[in-house]
Amino acid sequence: MHKMSALTYGLTVLAFSCAPVATAAPLWFTVMGDLTEPTADTVELNVGELSFRGEKKAMDLRVNLAAQRTMASGEKYQSYVSLIEIDCLASAIVHVHQTRFEQAGWRGASSFQNFPEIRPMAFGGLVPNPKDTILRAACQVR
Repeated sequence: MHKMSALTYGLTVLAFSCAPVATAAPLWFTVMGDLTEPTADTVELNVGELSFRGEKKAMDLRVNLAAQRTMASGEKYQSYVSLIEIDCLASAIVHVHQTRFEQAGWRGASSFQNFPEIRPMAFGGLVPNPKDTILRAACQVR
């Protein structure tokens, strides 16, 4: 519970202090994991660029995976950055678009995918699944 309080407080303070002005560099807040630990899955939110779309919120999310994964199409990736939209009323997080990178740390060959259809974030394979933590934290910001 203490961790959630820190996450909520951090997102609230950072979003309100940074939202009115576009930042030159992203302000990444770690939801889970540790980028200095190569065997850890890491999830981060760019709290410096939180935007509001009516009742929904949008922000960049980036994920660095401990091990490379292969999509059904055969594409290999180990990290990605997604623009996500958060619907607090529906408790939903969806992809807007995503850039996947072949290597860890958002390096290597990349591919971009736009999601014109609603594509819910599953966070498959991430333990613990960060969806509820992201929803609780982002939905605290008004």
